[in-house]
Amino acid sequence: MPYCELCGRKIEGQAYAASVEGATLVVCDRCASKIRTARPLVRRRQTMRARTPSRSRFYGIVSDDLIVHPNYPRIIKQARERMRLTQRELARLVREKESVISRIERGALRPSIELAKQLERVLRVKLVFHESDLVG
Repeated sequence: MPYCELCGRKIEGQAYAASVEGATLVVCDRCASKIRTARPLVRRRQTMRARTPSRSRFYGIVSDDLIVHPNYPRIIKQARERMRLTQRELARLVREKESVISRIERGALRPSIELAKQLERVLRVKLVFHESDLVG
């Protein structure tokens, strides 16, 4: 049972929504009779919605043996320059900070698999491999 947010009594029966000094309160019928802006509170039954399966951001099988190519700084920089993009433009395309792109191109930061896949898509290069593909 809800309680009146104005007087504190337990609300028996109908609850009302009332606007008091700009705030909307749940009030009992006694308090609602004293407030002009009170209106009956319609309670909606909570229904369980079927969860829609979330779509992964990248399609295909993502496994633990995926790695970023060891020569990623050179590959990314050459591909960006080939497309005549600045670091700022590339950063905007992959929704990342310009400083992150700069650090990746210097080799100071290894991109995550997700970011590497975004870079692959934008720059049209191959950066993510299975570990077994590079070893053998």
